[in-house]
Amino acid sequence: MAIKRYYLTKDNTLTNAFKSNLQTRATGSNMGASDILEAFVIHGQTSASISATNAEQSRVIIEFDMEDILSDISDGTVPSSSVDYVLKMHNAPHASTTPLSYSLDVSMVKTNAWNEGRGLDMDNYSDQGVSNWIFASSGEDWDLPGGDYYGVGSNSDPTNLFSSSYFFDNGDEDLELNINFAVDKWRTNKTTYPNYGLILKHTDPIISGSSGTYFTKKFFGRTSEFFLKRPYVEARWNSCRKDNRGNFVVSSSMIPSSDNVNILYLYNMPRGQLTNIPGLVNDTLSVKIFSGSTGPQGDALRLVDGLTGGNGLFLTGGLLVENGNVQTGIYTCSIASALTGATASEVFSTESYFDVWYTGSTEFHTGSFTPQSFAASEVLFNTQYITTITNLDDSYIKGQKPDLRVFTRKKDWAPTIYTVASQDIEPEIIEDAYYRVFRTVDGGDVIPFGTGSIAVAASAKITILDAGGIGHGETFTLIDTEGTTTVYTINGGVLPANGGGSGGTATVGFSGVGGGTAGKVRAADAITKAINNTTDATYIATDNQIDTVTITQATTGTDGNRASESTLGNATVSNFSGGTNAKKEYTKLSYDVSGNYFNLDTSVLDAGYIYGIQFSYYINGKYENQKEIFKFRVDDEINE
Repeated sequence: MAIKRYYLTKDNTLTNAFKSNLQTRATGSNMGASDILEAFVIHGQTSASISATNAEQSRVIIEFDMEDILSDISDGTVPSSSVDYVLKMHNAPHASTTPLSYSLDVSMVKTNAWNEGRGLDMDNYSDQGVSNWIFASSGEDWDLPGGDYYGVGSNSDPTNLFSSSYFFDNGDEDLELNINFAVDKWRTNKTTYPNYGLILKHTDPIISGSSGTYFTKKFFGRTSEFFLKRPYVEARWNSCRKDNRGNFVVSSSMIPSSDNVNILYLYNMPRGQLTNIPGLVNDTLSVKIFSGSTGPQGDALRLVDGLTGGNGLFLTGGLLVENGNVQTGIYTCSIASALTGATASEVFSTESYFDVWYTGSTEFHTGSFTPQSFAASEVLFNTQYITTITNLDDSYIKGQKPDLRVFTRKKDWAPTIYTVASQDIEPEIIEDAYYRVFRTVDGGDVIPFGTGSIAVAASAKITILDAGGIGHGETFTLIDTEGTTTVYTINGGVLPANGGGSGGTATVGFSGVGGGTAGKVRAADAITKAINNTTDATYIATDNQIDTVTITQATTGTDGNRASESTLGNATVSNFSGGTNAKKEYTKLSYDVSGNYFNLDTSVLDAGYIYGIQFSYYINGKYENQKEIFKFRVDDEINE
């Protein structure tokens, strides 16, 4: 299983909010033992809380143990590269108001180690202690009240990133944010950047009071009675191994060149333990391919190497390198095609072939495979599958890591009839198969389908309802991925072509725009020109030449999900939304000649519950969730 979870070691809520008497600030209060974490900004509850300098705030501070991650990287449990570290915090429902359309900044704590404390009271702030709004620990105050944290940094330079943000559209979503910007610094340069954790706070424009009060966002804390709701950092990576011995393909111009490359695996497991073959030069083997009916016959085939593109009578196989880690005892070689004649004109057919792994005069292993060929079809079939897990136990002890074998066949399979009917069913290998694990009592995902995705840029829309009703001096505000805020002001005395600006302000030239249907077209064009002529903003605007302007962030990812503002009387301005980060395919099933398989780490599951496993197959351009559910229980100890 390509995930590893690291639970928080400390969490707390820091606040400078007024106590119930609306006279005394709760800057000395501690909530480190509470099972809830809270972030809010309140403006105008009293005359002493109306600006950025005196707004009532609540911030969340958290920390997890980086030494656990470093240890897991060192022993190979977690790869040294190609890993996403994702902070997951679950929304805690509550009876108070919930703000809409806002972002929380997640920033690295800068200067101080801090105490968690033992306070509980989040209503009256009656528990005093550290850490709190003023002090990080006993006798050690923050450099700045509310916690010391790094600024946003530069999104164009990943080494200079110290902060990110997460956008909440409805306000009650869970937080799921890639924090590689922090983990990478704590891993590689912990002397300069010690791990003091992360602070979650509202953005500076909200704190300044320009958007009003945002009360309140709550998360479950690390001591929550709901184990599956506790916050954690999850390492995610793609551990899928694709051994093509069972689905070796004949090279074809009908498929992408990358799909014409076949990988064969050799596992060296004396006494059940993966072990490197001793005495090899640079841990490499030579591989020859022979045709034959029951074993290798004749001369070796001339081969095209799937990695180098060169051809010869043998390939070079070596130890598998997976996400930066060399895998003990697992050898692979890549084959694009076989060329049997001196003219290199013949290729693999669909007869049996044998791969011989050797060095010098010593042969270590002879395997076999039967290539498949691709052919176009006149009919598009809706293929359905029957799936089972062949070795799933009824229960597991928490912490066990079983390798589960998945057997799949087509739904209407019938045995091939020769002289004698064979009842042995050949497994169907599903190349894009994924699993999820959920708790059966409530259906809640513990491990969701990790199907992966490409990064998507966030976008916003401005829709003109009545161009004649948009007045001189009205404004709208946009924020790009890097956090640059620009206020656009309508100016009826400026031509549309002269719109634009920099440094936080820009003009939208509205001279000659007018009303009616034609006015909508001209208004959209004027707004588009002004946005694209803003020299220090990184988003790009286009219009549909009717009534709508679409603004797209130049950088992909969730950092582009930003809130917008508007005083336009006859137009709507949406928030930037839809930005997503690229995600690893962290629940993708591996496969070999026996079918699909995956490893399940039960340490992420709460003992005492029954869980279900479900599969999803990517077929004909879409994910098809399979109907079968496979149940098992997790216990703390063996039940006799």
